[in-house]
Amino acid sequence: MPDIGLRNLGSLIPGAKAEPPPAAPKAGSVKIEPKLSGALPPGPTPAPAKSVAATTRPKGESALFAADVGDDSAALGPADAPLALLAELALHRRTQTPFSIGLLGPSGSGKSVALSRLIEGVERLAAAARGATSSPFLANILTLRVDAADLDGPAATALAGALYARLALDQPQLAVEASHAARDPGLATREAFERLDSVSRKLESERRLLEEADGRRARLTDTVLYETPGSKIDAFAARTRGRIAATMSRFGAPGDPLLAYKDRVRTLADARGPSRLGFFADAFWGLKGQSSRIVWAIIFALAGFGLGVALAHQATWLDWLRAQPQMAVAAEWIAAHIDWLATFRGAFYVGAGLMLLSNLWRGLRLLRLVFRGEQLLNADLLERRREADAFLGHQSRRVQDLASEVDRLSRKAAEAERRAGGLNIANPALAEPSPFAADLIKQQAQRFLAAVGALVQKQAEGAEAKSSGPSGGAAQRIILALDNLDLVPAARALEILSCAPGPGFVSLIAVNPARFADAEIDLEKWISAPFSIGELAARRDPAAQVHNLLSASSEASNIAAPDAARCALDEPLSDFETRLLAALAPVAGPSARRLKRFVNLYRLLRAQWPNDPERRACLALALALDAGGTKEDLSALEAAVLAPGEPVFDHHRVSQRLGLALQAAATTQARLTSEALCDALDAARLFSFNG
Repeated sequence: MPDIGLRNLGSLIPGAKAEPPPAAPKAGSVKIEPKLSGALPPGPTPAPAKSVAATTRPKGESALFAADVGDDSAALGPADAPLALLAELALHRRTQTPFSIGLLGPSGSGKSVALSRLIEGVERLAAAARGATSSPFLANILTLRVDAADLDGPAATALAGALYARLALDQPQLAVEASHAARDPGLATREAFERLDSVSRKLESERRLLEEADGRRARLTDTVLYETPGSKIDAFAARTRGRIAATMSRFGAPGDPLLAYKDRVRTLADARGPSRLGFFADAFWGLKGQSSRIVWAIIFALAGFGLGVALAHQATWLDWLRAQPQMAVAAEWIAAHIDWLATFRGAFYVGAGLMLLSNLWRGLRLLRLVFRGEQLLNADLLERRREADAFLGHQSRRVQDLASEVDRLSRKAAEAERRAGGLNIANPALAEPSPFAADLIKQQAQRFLAAVGALVQKQAEGAEAKSSGPSGGAAQRIILALDNLDLVPAARALEILSCAPGPGFVSLIAVNPARFADAEIDLEKWISAPFSIGELAARRDPAAQVHNLLSASSEASNIAAPDAARCALDEPLSDFETRLLAALAPVAGPSARRLKRFVNLYRLLRAQWPNDPERRACLALALALDAGGTKEDLSALEAAVLAPGEPVFDHHRVSQRLGLALQAAATTQARLTSEALCDALDAARLFSFNG
């Protein structure tokens, strides 16, 4: 048979052409329940994952009044197997993206529960892949659940905002790279340089403020002493102005005595160590009138000392005077009044003491005023220095922060210029944004979603090129779960679906198809793999759900850890399957989208029946009629399998397309039985838009 392209059509599901499998036992010998098992073919038991053990889901005490939330474990019935199969499909390394899984059903059928269970299954499978030595599944994923009713504004902007917030927590580097790629390079470059110029100007301003603050800190003593009315030293000088003026005038201070006094206080405040001794010496010697008093005290003391010596040796010098004829009379007079020398001696000593006491009194009076002023000045300076130091420290940190910000913005501007390929100064048309860009935010959001997908896709391809084992922590696929589309108007739902991300994303969409029937929205365009929650809900056991709601048992239901070492979807197509799909292609066509879905769903659902070509042939027939046939064709097929054994068709109900399908099956020598067709129809209805 010529190759008509079907070998490459089903590119969504992994697998390839292979040798025919060994013959299977007859269908009549074993009864197979029409449920998806998702089991692998019998083979050696794989080694369990190292880091993923069996988990338990404990049951708590039953609620008095059950809330309408997505945690009812019995709400879906037998859904674990098909949801596990969909989880494997979503995480397989060779599943092409963008890809969307539609959870279809009426309101209240359990779509939100199925969405939660599917997300949980995807995360558990990714965790198992991280613990496996090698795995066909991606190990690093990022899941984002979005409520359509909570999206405000343009759908693309809202989705991009939710994704950015999620990436900022778990994948900040990816968020930064994607945000850079989302913006217009030229506009981003101009804004980066404008921001750099603004911060640079602010840095220079803050540096000037720092220099001024440093200068004020250095001049703080002069500022408080001379330029701050109301300071403690200023108030003291005002209260004792008269005493200060009298004291400073005694020392001949020129000009304003208060300024002279403050100068003295300034000198003492600046003096340290030996300099303070010099200030003391100046107070008793250097000031006007102080040195002369000391000199006179010395002269008086020497005079008194000389008179004392004269009294002690009066006989000697009086005899010498008497021996002189011209001094004899004077000598006798002096001898008669010799007691006057003692009086003069005492007077001179008293004068020396008074001069010294005057010097000390004047100096100590001045020192008392100056030391009091220094004490008040230091109290003022202590408070002002604390404030100045705090401001100076704050300003220094501010300058350091701005300097670091300038360095960061410089690197950012250089990087933005590199991405933009220069500033395009030579081309004025490229230096301005397009005048036809109506909604820049929406365009940036769309570019952000595309950039995230491209980066994630690149990471996944790089990891696959290196090895099939787990890689680093960068996300390799984004799982976007979209819930509550039924709560928004049809036009809004269409807008949200139109913003479905591109490569790198797998979308999980919970939606009620009947909600959009009147709006003529074709969900087949947005959903790659439908899964009918409504059909599944029709098969569940209501009694089991009620028992689950009323049960107060504390038993734990074990959820086995998934086997991430291999995947049933990797089984390649046999020659028989290839011929069968090629023969049924006219039945599923002519729509290219439905034809691709037919092949994709077959490669997905065949995994439930390993080594059973009979049931796989019936599955292909049922899927082909579901894709290209009518409800009457399916009804005729269902009526033909009511009796066990070979199906019996009512030729009056066999349409041309159904006849073509049966002829294709006969051409490939596919054996059809009622039991196999029943199982195939059950599986096809579960993964159908018509369920």
